[in-house]
Amino acid sequence: MIKIFDNSAITSMGKEVTSVDLLQSIKSQYEIFITEAVLSECADSKDDGLIKKIQDFPVAIEKDERFLQIISQIKMIDFRLGPGEIETIAASILLTNSGVDNYVVIDEQLARKYVSKIHINPKMTEIVGSTISQIRCTGTIGIVRHLRDKGILSKETCQKIAFDLELSNFRVSEELLALIR
Repeated sequence: MIKIFDNSAITSMGKEVTSVDLLQSIKSQYEIFITEAVLSECADSKDDGLIKKIQDFPVAIEKDERFLQIISQIKMIDFRLGPGEIETIAASILLTNSGVDNYVVIDEQLARKYVSKIHINPKMTEIVGSTISQIRCTGTIGIVRHLRDKGILSKETCQKIAFDLELSNFRVSEELLALIR
């Protein structure tokens, strides 16, 4: 199963969570991909630790004409999304349309809301050439909860992660944090 990470999720898991190497735990279970925009956003942060953690993550998809058309369409639909979110969603659309099992991993609420509706956009269907299956999306809390449920992360580790996120700039409700405690 492929997970296509946006910069928000990489930052939360690779920088905000300090007590556990969460990205490595995820990498041990899934293939993690990023896009060129996400790579660029991480490089722009000048956070050497974060850059080192993602340096071997492969790029999800090459920028062909359809990819660029999808990016353009997403920008038209909602200009508030950032380049990393847009490319992550576009990569998932193309991979899903090609039958590749994947999840978009985004923590930004606006982007997550958009992902849930993208498959019904007629312009996207026109670009892709067929009906788009619903794009599956999760975030930091969802992945941590999933890994806990699979027994990969212990309850104690999840509590440390929740504490790290609580102390960080990561915006999350107490209700969501309770899902991993």
